[in-house]
Amino acid sequence: MVVDDLKKIDIATGSEADKLAATIKNALDKKHLLVIIGRCSVDYEGRGKSRLESGDRIVIVKQDGSVLVHRPVGFAPVNWQPGSARITIRVTGGRGLELVSVRASPREILRVVFEDVYIVIVGFGLSDAGEFTMYVDEEELKNIIEKEPSLVEEGLRIVEREYRIGDFYVDFYAKDKMNNDVLIEVKDEKAGVGSVVQLYKYLLEAQRRNMKVRGILVSVGFSREAAMLAEKLGIKRVEINPKEIYAKYIEEKRTGEKSLERFFSGKNDN
Repeated sequence: MVVDDLKKIDIATGSEADKLAATIKNALDKKHLLVIIGRCSVDYEGRGKSRLESGDRIVIVKQDGSVLVHRPVGFAPVNWQPGSARITIRVTGGRGLELVSVRASPREILRVVFEDVYIVIVGFGLSDAGEFTMYVDEEELKNIIEKEPSLVEEGLRIVEREYRIGDFYVDFYAKDKMNNDVLIEVKDEKAGVGSVVQLYKYLLEAQRRNMKVRGILVSVGFSREAAMLAEKLGIKRVEINPKEIYAKYIEEKRTGEKSLERFFSGKNDN
C-alpha cells in the first residue's frame, strides 16, 4: 500500500514470501531505497569470514547498492557491504527470503537469510543534494598525529606533546628519521601568515637553546602569503582534508585498516 501523506514511500507487510520478494526485487531493479525489518541471520565471506546468528534486524539497501545490517540498538551497522554490488533476492525452501549482495573486487559476499519479515519499506524518487560539513577539531587532529606521526612525515617520532620552549608551548616536539629536532604546529583552519610567524618564533627560541631544529606546519590549507613565507623561512607545510580524515579515522577504528595517509600531503620539504 502507498501511504497517502508520504508519496515517496511504499510499505509492504504480510506473510506471503512471493509477494514480499517481488516487492523487494522491484525496488532493487529500480535502485530504490529499501528497508527490511525482520528476523534474520547474516553470513559474510571475503577478506575474512563472519557469522551472525538469528535476531531481529533492520536491513537497509541504499540507492547505490550499499547494504547495512543494524541491530535494534547501537548506531553502527553490525554488517555492511559497500555500493556497486550485485544484489539478488529469492524465496528459500523454508519460505523465508534470502538477500545476497556480491561485490566483485575485492570479492565479498554478504548473505542475509530472513526467517520472518515484519515490514518492507521502499523509498522511491529520493534525492539529497545537501552538502554535509563535518570537521575534525584541532584536538582530534593532534590525537591522530600523536598516534600516527608518519602521516605527517615518514620516520617521524613524537617525543612530547605541548612542549614548552621558554614562554611558548608548541603542539609537538618530535625527532625525524635523522634524529633532528622537529617542532610541529597543527591548525584546524586555513593557515595565514600569523600561523607561520608563530611557528617561526618557536624555532628561533629553540635555536637560542642550541637545538638543531626545523618546523612543520600542519593545516587544512594555506593562504598564498603563508605558503610563500613558509618556503622562505624553511618551514615544511603539510596540508590535510579534515572532513575526509575524520571519516577515514572512524572507519579505521572500526575495520583496523590503514587508509589515512592519502589525506596528508607534504609540501616544500626543506
